Amino acid sequence: MGLKSTLARDDSKTFSDGRIAGPMPWVIAIMVFLTILAGAAGIAIADSASQNSEILARKMTVQILEEDPVARDNQRTRISEYLRALPQTETVRPLSDADVVELLEPWLGLNDDAAFESNDLIPLPAIIDVQMKVIADEKLRNQMLLGMQSIAPSVRIDTQESWIAPLYDLMRSFIYLIFGLVLLLAAATSATVVLAVRSALDTHRNTLDIMHLMGSTDSQISRLFQRRVAVDAFFGGAIGFILGCLTIWFISSRLNNIVSGVASQISMPWYGWIILALIPLLMGVLSILIARWTVRRAMKKIL
Repeated sequence: MGLKSTLARDDSKTFSDGRIAGPMPWVIAIMVFLTILAGAAGIAIADSASQNSEILARKMTVQILEEDPVARDNQRTRISEYLRALPQTETVRPLSDADVVELLEPWLGLNDDAAFESNDLIPLPAIIDVQMKVIADEKLRNQMLLGMQSIAPSVRIDTQESWIAPLYDLMRSFIYLIFGLVLLLAAATSATVVLAVRSALDTHRNTLDIMHLMGSTDSQISRLFQRRVAVDAFFGGAIGFILGCLTIWFISSRLNNIVSGVASQISMPWYGWIILALIPLLMGVLSILIARWTVRRAMKKIL
């Protein structure tokens, strides 16, 4: 009973600054906060890249490069009917000449609709947006192209996946960078715990020597430090998690105001919140394990 009471009394003094005043819980709170933000960004970007890449892989654009306006309109109608008859197509949307002009004007820097319509400046292509039910592989695209070439020899197929691929390569690079950042934050948290425990060990070296003389084991002493580290780690983790969630909510509300572009499609999936909730718990468990390892290793050197 004497040993247990001694351990209990010393437990409250191991970190002399206390749970709230000491630096370690606040450092852990900052680490968890940054990890929450990095993890949320990685999860949202990965989910958006996965969903949009699948959607884009099922989309294609059919272009008819026919100079004669009458023949071009006729080919656009016939090819639209051909595509709608295919079992693999989901939606077929032929663009009108006005829609095509609206698409080309920003790229060419021209505002003269009459120049397009009269074909004096550039032949106006016919464009058909196609959404497939399945991902169109090379074999399916070749079959579709052969069928359409019998109607319009100048037809061509462009997949949106080809020109959007560099953007998603960049998004994947961001995911790898964020994953590396999370690992660095976990390493920084571990280093913080190691330094705090070592400082406490040095401060209470005489007390620990007395405990050993009274028969305390390394396991008992390590549990003493583990309890203090656990309280600080979970307290700091809770603070960091709350601040991180509030920041994510603030950023999400701003992203919702973006009405177009890839950024407007980035959102947190439901499973992302579960992963984020595990971060402070994992940080707490990691801190406890690091504290136990540090104390055991120090005890061997003391003895």
